[in-house]
Amino acid sequence: MHGKGIFTFANGNKYNGDYKNNKQHGKGVFTFFTKSSYDGDWEDGKKHGCGIYTYASGDVYVGCYKDGSKHGKGNFDWVDGDNYNGDWKNNNLHGRGIFTYANGNTYEGDYKDDKMHGMGRLTSSGSTYDGGWINGKKHGKGKITHQTGNIYDGDWKGNMKDGTGKHIFANGDEYTGDYKKGKRNGRGKYNYTNKSTYEGQWKNNMYDGQGKYTYSDGKFHEGLWMEGRKVR
Repeated sequence: MHGKGIFTFANGNKYNGDYKNNKQHGKGVFTFFTKSSYDGDWEDGKKHGCGIYTYASGDVYVGCYKDGSKHGKGNFDWVDGDNYNGDWKNNNLHGRGIFTYANGNTYEGDYKDDKMHGMGRLTSSGSTYDGGWINGKKHGKGKITHQTGNIYDGDWKGNMKDGTGKHIFANGDEYTGDYKKGKRNGRGKYNYTNKSTYEGQWKNNMYDGQGKYTYSDGKFHEGLWMEGRKVR
């Protein structure tokens, strides 16, 4: 087959378009018996170039293909209201893109193998995280501003505060220091709005180890603490 033609397959699939050397090549529409369809460019029997793929479910992809796979720039609309507009590689979200969720949440940034990976901004339920990602989880340097007014700017690992960072609380309190698995662990300083401060060791968000608590009037307790209490 060479040139334009219509071919109906035994299983009910149908192709209407250009051929070259017995393969779909050029422009054509392929309609599957499942009611999905592809309208666009072909090369050597594969989707290649630009086209529109309409799924039986109602999902629609408009964008680029390479060797039969979504590859390059493309826009995908899901029937549930989700939308992705950006880069693709081998049918996966890969590169830079914007994902808008049906619930109003948005992510703008880097992807790798269908996961947030690199640098990006996620806005979710009124809170915004701007920073590093690895395999879909917050990782590296990042800042999150909560709808409540709490702000954390620092290190992350596996979606949790881990490393060093600064937390500004909605009430005006501030903590600067070490974190481990989402909690204050290690050494840090906590400034209270009443001008009192604690500087020293922490464990699981409590004073634990050597530390100094200074009251707003200048008086202080310094020594060993355990689970938030001074023991000597």
